[in-house]
Amino acid sequence: MAANNYQWPSERMNPKRAASINEMETMASLATQVNALSKKIDSMGI
Repeated sequence: MAANNYQWPSERMNPKRAASINEMETMASLATQVNALSKKIDSMGI
């Protein structure tokens, strides 16, 4: 009985929340910056 307690939700578990607009914009900005850095590194021939 103790071995299958993982399948029942616990009161301690935090529910997942949806990302806010600001978090999504931050992630998009970060992805854009990483892409730009990647292109610069590629152009340097490293």
